[in-house]
Amino acid sequence: GKPERIADMQHHMIIDQVTPQTENNLWSRQLGVENIEEMLVIRTNASVATFHAVVRGVGIGFLPNYVLALKAPIVPIDIKLSPHVDIWLTFHPQSRNSDKVAAVINWLRSIFNPKSYPWFRDEFIHPSKIRFEPGEDDIEDWDVEGFPDNPY
Repeated sequence: GKPERIADMQHHMIIDQVTPQTENNLWSRQLGVENIEEMLVIRTNASVATFHAVVRGVGIGFLPNYVLALKAPIVPIDIKLSPHVDIWLTFHPQSRNSDKVAAVINWLRSIFNPKSYPWFRDEFIHPSKIRFEPGEDDIEDWDVEGFPDNPY
């Protein structure tokens, strides 16, 4: 069945995503074990592969809250694990005056806007707190239960 606490994870198969953006040995550290190889069912280097493996029931994997927008048949597991990944944009200072670079920066700011997309806030928001009414076309209609409006 669904794990209810971290110790229950020993009886489940794990999908491990290893990329430059994710922490090495994330599962080991989060679960408090040295070696996850016996629990490991697949190791991938792509979030889309992790997502599809979880959707198809291959195992349990870390996914960002924004996968809820895809309306996939997945169940969030509440065992108090919430890794955080910062998103950085780096560019040469002389590029700042470029209209093309400015357009990219503005676009990135808009798609990662924590006011419009609550899962990009600094504080963790449990998936059960994010609601989206079926049939609404605008993703900005997401509502975060129990959280005040974002000041950004």
